[in-house]
Amino acid sequence: MTAYTNTIDGNSSGATLATLPGEAGPRRALLNKTADLIGQGPGAPENGVTATAREGQAFALAEAYLSGDFEVLTITCPSPGGGNATPAPYDRRLMMGASVDDLTQGSLSDRGFATLSYVDDHASNNEFIDINAVFGVGAFESGQVQWIPYVGYQRRTEVAKEINDLTFGVTGLWRPYGHELRLGFAYETDDEFESGLYQVQLDWELPSFSFCRDQVRYGEGADQYLTCRLGFRTDYVEVGDPGDKIDLSKVDQFWRLGAWTRLVYGRELSSGGWGRVSFDYEVMEPLQDDVGDAAVGRIRLEYLPSKRSNFSVGVSYENGEDLSSLTRAEIFKLTLGLRF
Repeated sequence: MTAYTNTIDGNSSGATLATLPGEAGPRRALLNKTADLIGQGPGAPENGVTATAREGQAFALAEAYLSGDFEVLTITCPSPGGGNATPAPYDRRLMMGASVDDLTQGSLSDRGFATLSYVDDHASNNEFIDINAVFGVGAFESGQVQWIPYVGYQRRTEVAKEINDLTFGVTGLWRPYGHELRLGFAYETDDEFESGLYQVQLDWELPSFSFCRDQVRYGEGADQYLTCRLGFRTDYVEVGDPGDKIDLSKVDQFWRLGAWTRLVYGRELSSGGWGRVSFDYEVMEPLQDDVGDAAVGRIRLEYLPSKRSNFSVGVSYENGEDLSSLTRAEIFKLTLGLRF
């Protein structure tokens, strides 16, 4: 049995969003047709053509696919000789982002940037470097669950508020009825392997709300989008050896419950490229004793050469505690971002 998978690429002679920059009518028609095919799902082929898509809003997935993000959708056609088509195998690839949650995002445009930052802390009169990156390979499928092994590294070189976290873990992803459940297991140490923490984490991300859902607007004027994400989280951490992580020196274990939210607004700039502003807030409260209390907020302003760019430059403000080492900081950053 032979199967053929069609994709729309930059060399295609067919219509893509890139070839319809100023034609609102044809642009909308192409998006609507692709969104309809996604909405039908793989169980309802149209003239033998089926679409298998990542979880998400059909119109947003269609916009991402037709803009060149081929990871979000697989279009499968029957073989010329007849018979049933088989979907293309899942593409296991190296991914990079700012957090483990970014590795579960099907669209590159929804993924955060790993950052290399210069920080000037006026309060302590210190200048230092901040690194934050997560690498993963995805995904390995087991039934309806996808498993993504990853390595994360966060390093802040300020002596008084040093952060040195090297994490090895795996996260499992299941998407029932628009919800997203993530179960993660991780071992955290440092780049000298002097500390050791064991963590189990469960995340529940809610479906998009009607008043704040992924949106893409077209017509006259610049393209823009709004993304809103909200979820709840619980984790259990056991401290085997705190090493040089001072805030964990008197901690054996903690169990916490919390929540997180992420708001992102992006807009195409008249000079070319995209501007993006994002707000993240995470809070974790202890369920026993009074250990592990942490909350952190971040605001970022970024410039991207394109919506799906692998690079960004920007500024950010962060205030709060690191969720694992519990180290507190209030800092401004100049950042260089990378994702893939």
